[in-house]
Amino acid sequence: MRVLIRCRFTDAFLDYHRDPSDYLVETVVWKNLERLQGLYYERPKSPWMIWNYLWDIGPRQTVRKALSRHQERYRNEKYVACGVGYVRERPDGSLLRDGALVVFLAPCHPLAAERIVLPVELLKVVNPDGLSFIPTQGLLCQTEPEDSTDASRWWQSVRGWNPHSGIGLSQPACDRLLDQAFDSLKGTDWAKAVKLPSNGRSMVQSRVGVARPANLQRKSTVLFGYGNYAKNIILPNVRKYLDVRCIHEIDPLQIPLNRTVHYGWATAPKASPDEKYEVFLIAGYHHTHAPLAIQGLQQNACVVVEKPIATSKGQLVGLLDAMSRYQGKVFCCFHKRYSAFNAPARKDLQVQLGEPISYHCIVYEVPLPPMHWYRWPSSRSRLITNGCHWIDHFLFLNNYSKATACHLHHASDRSAITCSITLANGAFFTMVMTYRGSERIGPQDYIELRGNGRTVRIVNETEYWAEAKQRILRKKKVNKMHSYEQMYREISQQIVLNGAGDTAASVKGAVEVGLWLEDRDERSRLENNGCASL
Repeated sequence: MRVLIRCRFTDAFLDYHRDPSDYLVETVVWKNLERLQGLYYERPKSPWMIWNYLWDIGPRQTVRKALSRHQERYRNEKYVACGVGYVRERPDGSLLRDGALVVFLAPCHPLAAERIVLPVELLKVVNPDGLSFIPTQGLLCQTEPEDSTDASRWWQSVRGWNPHSGIGLSQPACDRLLDQAFDSLKGTDWAKAVKLPSNGRSMVQSRVGVARPANLQRKSTVLFGYGNYAKNIILPNVRKYLDVRCIHEIDPLQIPLNRTVHYGWATAPKASPDEKYEVFLIAGYHHTHAPLAIQGLQQNACVVVEKPIATSKGQLVGLLDAMSRYQGKVFCCFHKRYSAFNAPARKDLQVQLGEPISYHCIVYEVPLPPMHWYRWPSSRSRLITNGCHWIDHFLFLNNYSKATACHLHHASDRSAITCSITLANGAFFTMVMTYRGSERIGPQDYIELRGNGRTVRIVNETEYWAEAKQRILRKKKVNKMHSYEQMYREISQQIVLNGAGDTAASVKGAVEVGLWLEDRDERSRLENNGCASL
């Protein structure tokens, strides 16, 4: 499809994927209402930031990160828009007929697009009589939003809405918004609008395959989610072992226009019935991880799942059930399990597998943009989305001993949380996670491990310091990205060599404890009580 990018109506974008309940609308009138800010992390172009990253992660990773962020510049430009269009594809049994003229609300879309996919709540049939501004060909577009304030934004309740957010739409409320959208369109001076020529409509595509022979030395693989993490960490470290044949990315503007790399591309959130792969790499929206893992297991594939592994008890139960029923294997991507410091820590603390290692950490997480998808109800809280790293690392070091008690407390302004966990083997965990601090090099952490009167300190996954009562045992330093690279290399090798995946206990461990804390946090908020206990 064609999308308006930097004053050019550019072809070659894939169409949005249409679920069976959604509508495909061919747009003929487009009016931007507001440029959305705070949807994504957008770093300033600062020499100091480049310099800090060079010291922190090295030149290769810095270049990768910079190129990845540059590639996302089109994706970052999203608008709330309204307009008029024709229904071209619809659900079976729909009340809206093919070719019906509708007014629409596009809550999170590019500057203009020739086709969009929307639910019925954001569409309303209109009578074409008196709508003299509708062109017979092409797309009439008012690109620059009018000045608005919070009070004047009648579209406030749907701005930035996404069907994956877990936020429902009210049909009566949306009908009122669509009436306001129609009034806004009729009151617009279209003489100042831009006429975008169609030159014949581009072909509808939500999937593009590649014609190349399979690589028999590498496992056939599909990747879900083409975000910054996938571009920087996953793909560079698996390509030696895995043959990535298709990438599923929901947002068409995240997919490169110059698709020279030999991947197939799709905007569907899951694999179609005719897609069969030996490996599923899963790094999309959090609530999609477990369902995609289950789909992969049903194909007896190896599934490599980014955190969080599951966002609800139902998802966890479904995943564990699939692990028991199918021959596929699960590999959880908790990078701290692959840290170069784990083995020396056990040796320096003089503990055997399963003996208690107490774990205390201070974690700084970068503040979320105000409309970031981590804030969606479907993504759950940052305890699930980020805190799971340290909780899992604690359980991993203690061989997933059963949790016997958990506590959680919020700062009064909710800018920080503290949580504690006690395990059956006697190990004790505390974590302070805050969103206030220096953003110089992004997320940071300080960890202390204790056992047998000895202490190990780990700073930012880079510096290691072990000491006994009277002497320093050792110091060690590695690149911050070492554990990520090691994780994907080791998992890929295990897959190629048909090695064992993660056990049900290791999959269940961190997810279950995180959900315990999350559920009790939600209950405590309802009770206006800052503490929760298991």
